[in-house]
Amino acid sequence: MNKRKVFFTMAPIALATLVLLGSGPNPANAKVSKDKNHNGIPDSWELRYHLSIYRNLANTDPDRDGLTVKQEFYLGLNPVKADTDQDGIKDGNEDLDHDKLTNLQEYLVHTNPLNPDSDRDGIKDRNEDLDRDNLNNYQEFVIHTSPLKADSDGDGMKDGDEDFDKDRLSNSQEFSIGSNPIDSDSDDDGIMDFDEDDDGDKISNGREFVLKEDPKNPDTDHDGVLDGDEDNDHDGINDGEQNDGEHDD
Repeated sequence: MNKRKVFFTMAPIALATLVLLGSGPNPANAKVSKDKNHNGIPDSWELRYHLSIYRNLANTDPDRDGLTVKQEFYLGLNPVKADTDQDGIKDGNEDLDHDKLTNLQEYLVHTNPLNPDSDRDGIKDRNEDLDRDNLNNYQEFVIHTSPLKADSDGDGMKDGDEDFDKDRLSNSQEFSIGSNPIDSDSDDDGIMDFDEDDDGDKISNGREFVLKEDPKNPDTDHDGVLDGDEDNDHDGINDGEQNDGEHDD
């Protein structure tokens, strides 16, 4: 497979799905001295943006950028201007900590939009697998599944084990070899992703997964023999000469 389509685009998450309306990183200078409406935001900050200090507007989104007033306060953004830095990207879709998750997506998965490794465990927020479904947070947003629910559609199968494009490769398998889980022929060459032979070892990607071999390594066990020339089931037929689905046991 020579060419891969660039498909890892970050889709905006609807504000209606946002569950952490009032949470987020709290800046060191966010000490609240005067707060007449008791919403955790200083009156001086609200007055600066012509917001009411009597009505609680903390969980509203007056500029329609996907972030609430309180979230914009925590992030140091303008709550009445959808694109604070005027770079053409709405504040909710910005990635302030450069971890490939938007500010809005970070709030959805309970991470800090200002820290790429919110829990300081050495794993970037985008690579965390919060629901243990074999897809990381970033991958779940790419294919529009829930990073907080292992089985987003409730069909009894984990999101990573689903096969959204019906090409006989699971979503997690497709991500592992760099193909598109929502396009059965990722590079549009007329060959299904399952049937591609990315490492040129005479075995298709799909069959390599069946045989527990590496579709990106032509000699998985490093014995000097191509995977396709191996005879793992000792039936006298090289693995590369067998049809997909045969002699799998």
